[in-house]
Formats: sequence, structure tokens, C-alpha cells
Amino acid sequence: MTRRRKVILWLGLCLSLAGAAYAGLGFVYFAWLEGLHQWPAGRAGVFAVGALALGVLCAGLFSYCLVSLVRSALREKSENQAAI
Repeated sequence: MTRRRKVILWLGLCLSLAGAAYAGLGFVYFAWLEGLHQWPAGRAGVFAVGALALGVLCAGLFSYCLVSLVRSALREKSENQAAI
């Protein structure tokens, strides 16, 4: 794996984790607003579903980056052990 790809995967890992946390908090907040009847139900529902969708996308990106980095590390480890 090239250095550039590793940097991109690490950035994706960090940013997707932050994005998933932000989306999760947004989902809870908009659901809470809907429960308090502060906003019209339709408006809060749209924002809550949008935040949930963003959270799912960020969680998927996080999983992809994590699996790619772990597979790369295991591949490098096995190549180093084979060289010894």
C-alpha cells in the first residue's frame, strides 16, 4: 500500500468517526425536538432521518477504512515474516 493511500485511509478513518458522532448527536437532538413538540413533526423527522442517513454513510466509510488498514497491516506483517 502506498504512503498516499495510507494517509487518505487514516484521514477517512478520523473524519468518518467524527462525522458519525456528529450525525448521531444530530439524530438524537432532532428526535428530542420532535418529542418536545418544539418543531413540526414533519420538519424534525426530515432532519432526524437525514442525520441518521449521514451517520450510516459515515459508519460505512469508517468500516471500509478500518478494514483496509487492518488488511494492509496483516499483509505487511506476513510478508515480513516470510522474508525472515
